[in-house]
Amino acid sequence: MAEILQFESTGRKPPADRSGGKPDCAHRRVVAYTAYRTVRCALCGAELDPFDVLVEMFKGAPPTGSGQGEDRKLRREIARRRGIQSAGDKPSRK
Repeated sequence: MAEILQFESTGRKPPADRSGGKPDCAHRRVVAYTAYRTVRCALCGAELDPFDVLVEMFKGAPPTGSGQGEDRKLRREIARRRGIQSAGDKPSRK
């Protein structure tokens, strides 16, 4: 997943394409040039397809709503354990 290092909105022209950049570069850090609607790899300088960068970012993000069931289970377990603990802390009636 690419990390956007910078949104370049000053209108500064992006550097010239370095003909695909380095062959082994994974393009993990990018700079988005908003005025020119282009994205370049911050490491090798290759011009990337903005939509491809966006898709890769979405692939790495967790889906919305994921983990809510787990969160509920965890809260119930904590409440259950607190109930057991507080019941054990009460002095016995003799």
